[in-house]
Amino acid sequence: MGGTPARSLQHGASDVVIEVADLNVALKARGGPVRVVRDLSFSLRAGARMAILGESGAGKSVTARAISGILDRRRFAVTGSIQILVERSLA
Repeated sequence: MGGTPARSLQHGASDVVIEVADLNVALKARGGPVRVVRDLSFSLRAGARMAILGESGAGKSVTARAISGILDRRRFAVTGSIQILVERSLA
């Protein structure tokens, strides 16, 4: 992701597991970019729940795909910072 990197997430007192800062997503169209997500920022703590609500075409699915890393980067330009704390047990 471009832009200024967000602080490194560490499991601890704040228990922030997802942090999104200044997320912008634009569809690469023939007539020029079409912004579908603008300046989205939020933090999500461990155990918390969050819902993204909006009308059809508001960018909910595009936001989820950008955060999960499965957005087609050939069709969309993404800027901002997405940090996800991942803990894995290999036992």
